[in-house]
Amino acid sequence: MNQERQEAYLNLIQQLLNCPSWEEIEQILTANQELLDAGFLQRLEAVAQMYWQEGDENTANWLINLANQLVEALNLSSPVEREQNLESLSESNFQIYWQFLLQVLQAIRESNGDAQVVYPLLAAK
Repeated sequence: MNQERQEAYLNLIQQLLNCPSWEEIEQILTANQELLDAGFLQRLEAVAQMYWQEGDENTANWLINLANQLVEALNLSSPVEREQNLESLSESNFQIYWQFLLQVLQAIRESNGDAQVVYPLLAAK
């Protein structure tokens, strides 16, 4: 993966970390759909690990939660399977998964992250 793409991933992660609201996170993710791939998920997990090692568990957990939501929304599992699934994902299926991700983010925002609201939505998927 080229250095430019890696920097784009890191810039996107930084933008997400600086967002004061889930609404802005949704907007940023929508504007950067071309970066939402297996490479982004791997970078997201690596950055979360870095925060964890530095003792910033809240940020690490937030990033891991975001990565898990993206994995769920895009119906991915292991990094290898993620890459294969993303490559074969049709545009119509991508849009369906994307809309689901936005629904999850909206539920998180509106419920202030209440697991009793968010988890049933994920389980219904």
